[in-house]
Amino acid sequence: RVLAERRGGDDPIAMAQAHNALGVHYTGTQDYRSAYAEYIATERLLRGSLGVVHPHTITVRANLSYASASMGQYADAERHARIALEATRRGGLGPLREANLLQALGQAHFYQRRLAEAETHLGEALAIYDRDLGPASHQSLGVVHSLTVITGEQRDYEAALHFARRVEAHERSRGTLGTPDGLYARAQVAALRYASGDEEAARTDLLALADAARRITDAPVSRATILGQAGHVLVHSGDSEAAEPLLREALTLQRETHAEDSFNVRHARFSLGIALAALGRLDEARPHLEAAQGHGLTRAYPVAVGPLDAEVDRLLAGG
Repeated sequence: RVLAERRGGDDPIAMAQAHNALGVHYTGTQDYRSAYAEYIATERLLRGSLGVVHPHTITVRANLSYASASMGQYADAERHARIALEATRRGGLGPLREANLLQALGQAHFYQRRLAEAETHLGEALAIYDRDLGPASHQSLGVVHSLTVITGEQRDYEAALHFARRVEAHERSRGTLGTPDGLYARAQVAALRYASGDEEAARTDLLALADAARRITDAPVSRATILGQAGHVLVHSGDSEAAEPLLREALTLQRETHAEDSFNVRHARFSLGIALAALGRLDEARPHLEAAQGHGLTRAYPVAVGPLDAEVDRLLAGG
């Protein structure tokens, strides 16, 4: 309605504000395709009126990156984040804005499975957040979570444990180890301890955390992650029968909060496929494993699948 009222005017800033308001509305309703179209119109108007390095233009470019990533268009998300980052540096708009865009760029690289680049950009963002906002800031801890996953997937378990223990220490200092966030942090540490060789004790801790997670009535993503990690460790330790219900529950929870073609759902399906393959149920395993094909999920975090690797490769190759 606002846009229609202003459509007859010739003020590009007013038109940009109207398009942007619609973009924000569509983002709030998770209609990212419509949001993207409105942000494109907004950016074009602002770029023509205010220039590329104006803060408003850069903010809308960052919104384009977010909308692209939300649609699973990670190369497009990277392109918009990179343009916004370069404009921010040219305009000297401050380190925190730069850190936000480095974080967006790192996430786009992560979802494209360019893990070394993702680690570099997120490490740069973390250094800025730690310096300017403090290690306990929401921004710093969000990046630390991402770096835990990225370094774990690169099998740099020493670095991954360092990041995971930083989050666990933060939850301990707040007295929140029993909350969904605290359980998630403890599960990350346990899974990485298992991957580092502390298998028996870490497996026991992780299964206890999975039981605790099942009693949580909210925080489906944290529950799904904990159950998925416990299930994957069970597969790795030879108990795929016990792993299957945990991994099925994790997949159900991921589907409640993420699209079917999202990284989270594909990752959960891949883990379930590994368990089914280990149980010899290859026809059931194949569609789950194929859902991950082309998304870099040839091995599941946080531990490799060992003797199943060759069988998984054959399944993904159509054998």
